[in-house]
Parts: sequence; structure tokens; C-alpha cells
Amino acid sequence: MKKTIALVLALVFALSLTVAFAENDAQKAAWVASKTNAVRTMFDTEGYKYDYSSDRNRFKATFSINSEMKEVTVWTFINYDLVEFNADYPVNAPEDKVDEVAVFFTRINEFFRIGQFYMGYEDGLMGYKVVVYTEEADPTQDCLYWALRLSVREAEIAGDALNDLLTGAMTLDEAVDAVDSIING
Repeated sequence: MKKTIALVLALVFALSLTVAFAENDAQKAAWVASKTNAVRTMFDTEGYKYDYSSDRNRFKATFSINSEMKEVTVWTFINYDLVEFNADYPVNAPEDKVDEVAVFFTRINEFFRIGQFYMGYEDGLMGYKVVVYTEEADPTQDCLYWALRLSVREAEIAGDALNDLLTGAMTLDEAVDAVDSIING
């Protein structure tokens, strides 16, 4: 009899966990849908051309920048608790430059208050990321617009110095100083 009661209680507990997880997943899916619609509205309102991948829940848009890098591709990723804007440069760091670029990004990140530069060691992918945390409330259109524009602007600010570092036209210290002079005058 005790074994039967224990089994019934275990089944009830397992069933209640399954229902709780299903409700949590449904709530997260609703949050993602709401944020996806907000981002789509922002892109449409601003007249930006973009592609949307529903299977990966991401947006892709290309923006021209005033830099030797010419443009950045902004990937907008949406999760239940954040919206992430990654402005990727059109070139990757070559293998012989990844350490130098990593140091460059680490040093210039101190000049930027929101977001950060990143580089993947495996593929040399480089860019600037801005994340808007949205777990407590949906972001406003202004918030999404400024986060997107900030990712593009900050990538633009460092673009020439990064290009000169990659081509050998500047040393690491010169490239850092060039970005510092743009930010801090």
C-alpha cells in the first residue's frame, strides 16, 4: 500500500512539473513573438530593408558606414529575455592577426559605455554587440531603434582603425589612440 501511494504521489508530482514547464515554454514563446513583432515594426517604420528567418528567429539587415569597412551586417537575435544587435564587419580577422585584434578590442571596449566589440577566435568574425534585456517588459520602439543604430555607429567609429590594424598601416597602439581620439577628442 505504501508503495502504491508513493508511486501515485510521484506521478502527480511529475505531471505537475510537466504542466509547469509547458506553461513556462508557452509564456516564453509569447514573449518571443511579442519582441519579434516589435523589432519587425521598428524595421518597417524606419524603412529598413531586412530579411527574417523564422526558423532561427533572427533579422538580417546591411547598413553602409563611413569607414574603410564600407558596411556592416546587423543580425538581430530575439530571445524571451533579450534582443541582441550584432553589427558584423564584412571581413574576418586573419589567423595571424586574431591575437592583435583581440587585444585591440579589449583595449577600446573601455571607451564604449553600451555594448562591446567581439571577435571569434575560430573564424575571426568581428563586430560590435548591443543587448537590450527585455525579461521584465517589452522594449519601446525608440529603445530598439537606438540599440540598432548604436551597434552600427560604434562599429563605424572603430572601422578605419581596425582596417588599418589589419592591413599593417597602424600599430596596435596607434589604432587604439585613433579610436580614443574619436571618442574622447
